Amino acid sequence: MEEKSLYQTLLDQGVPQTDIGNHYSDLYVRVTRKTKEIIQDYIQRNGLKGMPEVFRSNIAGEGYWYDIPFAYIPFWEERMKKGRGLGR
Repeated sequence: MEEKSLYQTLLDQGVPQTDIGNHYSDLYVRVTRKTKEIIQDYIQRNGLKGMPEVFRSNIAGEGYWYDIPFAYIPFWEERMKKGRGLGR
């Protein structure tokens, strides 16, 4: 099983910050050939199933994005710094 998060894997594989976003703890990743391959590989190596949901951005020219719930690690890191943990 992979020790690295999907978020960190994307960064390590050179996915630009412009192709990564978030809404609170949900990770958004622009759909590209590269991100599709990285996500598929991550899912396979970790024994997961299926691909994340895809949505079309309502911002003109932004295209399609993967929506990966609870996978935006900086949100959780900041929450832990504030002593809030996983709860409210």
